[in-house]
Amino acid sequence: MPPEMSPLQFNQLLEDVSAWWEEHGNVNMLKVILSEFKVIPVTVMEDESDPHFLFNQLRGSGLISRANIDVIIEIIVLGGQTGVESKIQKKLPTFPRLNEVEIKKFSKHRQNLLEFGKAINKRSRKCIGRLCNLFLRDLKDEWILILKLERSHQLTEDPKVKEAFVKILTENGMVVEANALNTFP
Repeated sequence: MPPEMSPLQFNQLLEDVSAWWEEHGNVNMLKVILSEFKVIPVTVMEDESDPHFLFNQLRGSGLISRANIDVIIEIIVLGGQTGVESKIQKKLPTFPRLNEVEIKKFSKHRQNLLEFGKAINKRSRKCIGRLCNLFLRDLKDEWILILKLERSHQLTEDPKVKEAFVKILTENGMVVEANALNTFP
């Protein structure tokens, strides 16, 4: 972990990561990642589309600080946004190498949800939405689908719920998607 940052350095880090996420990432994927922590109100998660605002919610909750950026680092890695590394290292040479980061702050369940999201295609998104009785027009991408599945408790960490969900996927020909939910046992 790098040494404690100055307020300006920390704000710059949040700005760089947020700007990168807006340009290269998917904010709904970020919301799936951030759902690990129950510190951001559901209404904020549903309505907010500014990554910087979402990161500030983590700051306000104490999950990230000038002395602890582990969660931010893991979010970057989980979200596949490692391209931001060189931009950050120009300003913060002590910023860690992202290819050496071990995920510790996020559950296996959350990591499996991210793999599941990467495995979903447009056809499977529609099929899952229909099977789970979700309003299809609301499912603009796979990450919104995952958020809605979690909020409706149709896909949870509970082994019985997960097993039933995986069985439904498999029975409907979505083996790749089902297997993605078991990437991290």
